[in-house]
Amino acid sequence: MDWLYDNPLGGYPNFTFGVLEQSYRGYPNTPSEFALRKLRPVGGLDHAGSFDEKTFTAYRYGSVLPDDAPDNLDAAVPLIRAMDFSLCSSHPAALIYATLDFPDTRRLHHAWEESRAFAYHQLAQKRHLPVLVVEHRPGDAGSDNPVHCHLLIGARKLDGTGFRGFADDLLTDQGQRILYDEWIGFRSRWEALKA
Repeated sequence: MDWLYDNPLGGYPNFTFGVLEQSYRGYPNTPSEFALRKLRPVGGLDHAGSFDEKTFTAYRYGSVLPDDAPDNLDAAVPLIRAMDFSLCSSHPAALIYATLDFPDTRRLHHAWEESRAFAYHQLAQKRHLPVLVVEHRPGDAGSDNPVHCHLLIGARKLDGTGFRGFADDLLTDQGQRILYDEWIGFRSRWEALKA
């Protein structure tokens, strides 16, 4: 199923970007429906809209929150449900989506930690955006695609009082370039930390 128009500026190496809108080609979208598909890369249709975490087949998943976000959102299901409730009829955006591919990774936890650190520093701290990180090991589905992490990024800022304004810098086609450049810069700093 085609959920969103991704990579509006064309493809970038090992990086995918898109903005999930509340309606795409006449089909209504919600953050939770999109997230549930990412949380169930294998057997997803068997459980449709179930929020039962026992049915999630993603290798690993977790939330990354701004420092002053409510603690009750520090889990996948409460976070994606909160993203559903945060939708505004006055703005089409439902969430921001990025996929970080790791074709050269030798350990799953390396890709996970780097993705979480990027989400925390560039999205949760810098922009006050909540993020659901979902790691896929495509070999589980018989695929040779690289290990990757999906970042399902809230379209609205979050603080201790609840959801606030929108992440305007990322909710445009140029958001792809902005986030990609930040990812490449972050990777350089990350590699330097490991050296």
